[in-house]
Amino acid sequence: MFLSKKPKEKDLEPKSQVIEGITRLICTAKHQNTMLRVSIDGVEWNDVKFFQLAAQWPTH
Repeated sequence: MFLSKKPKEKDLEPKSQVIEGITRLICTAKHQNTMLRVSIDGVEWNDVKFFQLAAQWPTH
């Protein structure tokens, strides 16, 4: 499932969105040279190239 983008805006503010029914989420930056700043449960991770979240731990 891919989320559609809104028309380009010059808004650089962080955005939050709630979507139900997601079992796995993979995030990466648009450009290869761009690093992400990720905050999970209040812990910040800098210089992240990509990350993946899953609803449950894999069984195999």
